[in-house]
Amino acid sequence: MKRGFTLIEMVVAVVLTGILFTAMYGLTDALRFDVRHYRDRLKKNETGQTLYSLLLLDLTEIREKPKVEHEAGYDRFGFLSDHSLYGIPRPWVYYFVSQKERALIRVESTEPIRFISLSATATRPLFFADVLARECDSLRLGEQFDRYDLLVRCKGVDPVVATIPKGTP
Repeated sequence: MKRGFTLIEMVVAVVLTGILFTAMYGLTDALRFDVRHYRDRLKKNETGQTLYSLLLLDLTEIREKPKVEHEAGYDRFGFLSDHSLYGIPRPWVYYFVSQKERALIRVESTEPIRFISLSATATRPLFFADVLARECDSLRLGEQFDRYDLLVRCKGVDPVVATIPKGTP
């Protein structure tokens, strides 16, 4: 006597297998979404931490009172520092938000820079510019007796709100 699977047994096996694969797909899809979400959040935190660390290093190494220009929503500031990313001894460091791209930019230069025109100086300074963040909503630097108050808000980066003690020039 030959025994085999009946049609009902085959249909039940196929339905159970389909249910199992559907559940597994739902779990892997949810896991993939969670991984993407946490990876984006980690990148946002790392960018904010890098931005904060760089600002902290620059502001604690100030050797001359910063020159701050207040504009609508943004400050532009520059100062002589002992902190350099490019090996420039005592560089001039500037932070500003470009009007067109709303990008936070850090400039490091061998000499003071006049933002209106670089051709006004007899010698052209060597400078490096880095875009630190895009779509910035505010950049503010306030100076108190013994500290700097800083606010930076850019899309895709955790806001940087800090009180940084002044260094000893």
